[in-house]
Amino acid sequence: MTRVLVVDDFADARDLLSGHLAARGFETEEAVDGEDAVARAAERPPDVILMDIGMPKMDGIEATLRIKANPRTAHVPVIAVTGQAHDGLEVVPPCDAVLAKPVDPVRVEAEVRRVLAEKSSPATALSAARAAKSSKKRERESRERKRSVVWLIAGPERVRSAIAMLIERAGLDVRAFGSAMDALDDASDPDAVVIDLEQEDAVELALAMRSRPELEELVLIALEPEDGAPDEVRPLFDARVGKNDEVVKLPKLLQKALKERDAIRGPAAEVTVEVGQAIHARGRAEPLGTVLDVRRELLVIDVPGAGAFVVPATAVSSIEHGRIEVEPDALDDDLREAIGANRE
Repeated sequence: MTRVLVVDDFADARDLLSGHLAARGFETEEAVDGEDAVARAAERPPDVILMDIGMPKMDGIEATLRIKANPRTAHVPVIAVTGQAHDGLEVVPPCDAVLAKPVDPVRVEAEVRRVLAEKSSPATALSAARAAKSSKKRERESRERKRSVVWLIAGPERVRSAIAMLIERAGLDVRAFGSAMDALDDASDPDAVVIDLEQEDAVELALAMRSRPELEELVLIALEPEDGAPDEVRPLFDARVGKNDEVVKLPKLLQKALKERDAIRGPAAEVTVEVGQAIHARGRAEPLGTVLDVRRELLVIDVPGAGAFVVPATAVSSIEHGRIEVEPDALDDDLREAIGANRE
């Protein structure tokens, strides 16, 4: 009898899938999280695994990495079940297939049968050999043409490995680093940088990159913690994704941003703003400060007595006769507070 290991931290979800599969002639076993799944699979390898991605203790990505790393279970197909699957996404590496939540038990059964049929097909070995040959051909072709280089700065190592696999599947060349300092020691010239905002010096690195004219076209993408990115750093990035299930959107975001980067321009690139110009808050006669730097989608300004602040280019309301005005409501809280303090 075909055995299916159902992995989910919600009992109702496990019961729904296990009950349906059992009624359809499958033997089922349940695991409550990633650690439990790794242990159960090693003890008695199933024929296929239904793996939830977002779980406590150990998520589905790390659990699958460990299952695939064990020679005893490396052959077992793993179907990812995630609330963040998107149209056109066929696989959540290192899983073999993906299903989007909420799941229909009938659709799950069909996918299980499809994966099992593919696994047992006599053509599987031939397909694998052809795939390996095709992979070598793609590698040779990629060496002959320049591939976009992506720096991935994230931790811990298991997270970097899983995200790097996602990016590589998009046909991009990945350099993975555990810290901003490690990345700066690399000699490669990146086309895009993906930064985990929970890493030390992450924001400082983003600011430094945005301040260098030669990196003006660099694509920056933030990996956000659960509570999101602070308002004041959001303008630094071309896009932001969550570090958990939402990270499956990253490959498409990178591909789109890299394809369109030459055409992407914020309002700051469409108007004439020069370093040293005075900048005013609408409704205030005296200058707010002076422009320190101009980037594609932000201005860096110096506010006397308060320091440097990042202003989104979207905050610029008008530029007339050399006077640059910004909307106070579009500024972050710290800058509005500085404006109020200076006015007093």
